[in-house]
Amino acid sequence: MTEISKFDKATCRELRRSMQEAMDRMDIDGLTIKVGNMTFTDNKVTIKVTAETDGAEDDRSQALQNAVMLHGVKELKVDGHELIDFHPKKRKFPFIMRGPQGGRYKLSPDQARSRFGKTDGYTGNIRTYNLPT
Repeated sequence: MTEISKFDKATCRELRRSMQEAMDRMDIDGLTIKVGNMTFTDNKVTIKVTAETDGAEDDRSQALQNAVMLHGVKELKVDGHELIDFHPKKRKFPFIMRGPQGGRYKLSPDQARSRFGKTDGYTGNIRTYNLPT
């Protein structure tokens, strides 16, 4: 790599490429390391590096699994429709569904239960709902 006198977009691109190559050469079994976002000034760069274990379930799919259980939704896939995401901060339409042709649609918890089925024991009140163990 060449000598760096100041940080700019091109320099950060080259730095990211070099760092990712170095991380890939480390070859640690069961671990994936990714060089992420970079923010920079003329004399300083901040770099996000993420390490994940192989086969780990990502946070979004775990949040979707928890929401499906909490809101009483029975299935994730029905007739080509699939629940793919959950946004907890969107109170009215927190579920995201992919349709058979690939379109994305937002659903309320009631819509998700009517399309994907309601679990046994769901009463409509989260406080009195007996979660499966």
